[in-house]
Amino acid sequence: MSILAIFVHTGPAVTPVGEPQRHPPDRRRERFGTMRLAAMMLGATGLFMAAVQDASAQGLPPEIRMDRYIVQAERQSENGRLADALRTLDLVLELRKAHALELPESFWMTRAEIALAAEDYLEAMTSATRYLAAVGRGGGLYAAALEVLDGAVAQGCTPGRMTQTLESVRACSAAGADPNALGEDGRTALDWAAERGDPAMTAALVEAGADPALAAERARRDNEDVAARTRRDNEVRAERARPDLEYVAERARRDAEDVAARTRRDNEVRAERARRDAEDVAARTRRDNEVRAERARRDAEDVADRARRDNGESAARARREMRSGTVFRDDCAACPAMVMVPAGSFLMGSPPSERGRSTNEGPRPLVTIGKPFAVGVYEVTWTEWDACVRAAGCRSNPHDQGWGRGVRPVIGVTWNDAREYVLWLSRETGEEYRLLTEAEWEYVARAGSTTARYWGEDESGQYRYANTAEPEPESRGGYTWGISFRASNGPPRRNAEPDEPTAYTDGFGVGTAPVGSFQPNGFGLYDVLGNVWEWTADCWNGSYAGAPADGSAWEAGDCSRRVARGGSWHNPENPRAADRTSQPYGSRFADFGFRVARSVRSFIGQQDQGGESGSTR
Repeated sequence: MSILAIFVHTGPAVTPVGEPQRHPPDRRRERFGTMRLAAMMLGATGLFMAAVQDASAQGLPPEIRMDRYIVQAERQSENGRLADALRTLDLVLELRKAHALELPESFWMTRAEIALAAEDYLEAMTSATRYLAAVGRGGGLYAAALEVLDGAVAQGCTPGRMTQTLESVRACSAAGADPNALGEDGRTALDWAAERGDPAMTAALVEAGADPALAAERARRDNEDVAARTRRDNEVRAERARPDLEYVAERARRDAEDVAARTRRDNEVRAERARRDAEDVAARTRRDNEVRAERARRDAEDVADRARRDNGESAARARREMRSGTVFRDDCAACPAMVMVPAGSFLMGSPPSERGRSTNEGPRPLVTIGKPFAVGVYEVTWTEWDACVRAAGCRSNPHDQGWGRGVRPVIGVTWNDAREYVLWLSRETGEEYRLLTEAEWEYVARAGSTTARYWGEDESGQYRYANTAEPEPESRGGYTWGISFRASNGPPRRNAEPDEPTAYTDGFGVGTAPVGSFQPNGFGLYDVLGNVWEWTADCWNGSYAGAPADGSAWEAGDCSRRVARGGSWHNPENPRAADRTSQPYGSRFADFGFRVARSVRSFIGQQDQGGESGSTR
């Protein structure tokens, strides 16, 4: 039986984290054209690219592998992946060392340009110096090499950068940098070395021509200049101060007279104003008392009327108060169906005796969910996700693998994508939608059960409750089915031959099933086990030691990875309430989706079954 060796979880994860991309100067593109021509001389372009893509499988000669790495570094540099380009050129050096190969004449020049663009000035100086030493003045890129070397020295051999390491001191000295140059702060390389307390660095600078006496003489002259400027400034200030003091004294006398006159006038004005204000206050007080008496009479009548109306509305509201198990939707076209879940406590994780248990499922904390909340009846569907994309609330539009959209669960979404969706839904409804915490997820998945699965202890008959791969007998090789997440232009790949019986006896084969196709758990939730892994809000921790006991999200630990729960169509062994995994928050997989939660204060409106959709508070 042929089995596809590409699994969902072994595909490359797409991580949105990266350094700002910098593009090399246009002249590098012209020089890399020479490297392209060299690659074309190895054979037809199509044959060369095929050899590059299949190098590890065909065992290419080291010379061709070297050319491949050079072309690959060129491509990475043009795309702004400068660090990757330098690492690829390191592979060229390893090949040369391992097989005693001769480097192309332009190799060190190429490496120098990429290092300069990547702001690795030490490597740029070293590589440019090696190129000049190898080809001399007769090299085709001699002028360009001098330009790269000058740029690296100018940027990387300031006094502060020159003295970062002993190696940088030697490299800058070899490149001809002036060890006595002044930095922007007026300090020399010797000043920086003294501050770092490195005698070896100071000795290397002196050996390179740094003059301690010159630095001391410069400091003495600077001190004298400062003293002279201070004396001149003091004399100028004293000369200026004499007429100013006389003027200030005269102005103070006049100001005092003006203040006395203004004070007399102001006192007279204030006395007259106070008399008039007292008369106005008395008149306004009489009018206000009359208005307040009339308003109090009307308010008393309004309060009585509102009390009568509120009593009637309170009785009606009490009859409609939401209870656990109530299904509702908020007022938007694509809002998901939600079900109320009661508050409660449960023992999280699994006992040591549970089959399939991992050590990360303990120690078992007692978790108390203090308030009722609402949970999505189903995993978020393509219909609900596509509404977010159309509204520009969600930027990602992943591929459905050819399994269909509509009411199937959305797949190929990252943890960040799921966060975008709940934030958009919160804006649309004015309510607090969010991802479930890991503790909330296990609480609603168990739905009051204490067994490994909400339908029982073992996996027998799980095809009635969950969309998973059913394990085959050992004679047929066990369950080794898989599918990898693919780009939007490729066909889905199965790992079974067309004439072989499928291992998915739940009726849906490889891939997702429409939500709600299996029996729900005790809280009325569908597909909490199987179908797709569901992202949660928590950071990854290898055990529950120190986990929050109130069901809140665990924001400590490895927050570059986020917890997912529930297993998927791809995993026959994972559908257990306590099973947990983690992936980098930027990962996309064909069996990863999510379910939403919503904080609830009270409920006014109709239930989802048989009436208009209501609203919650």
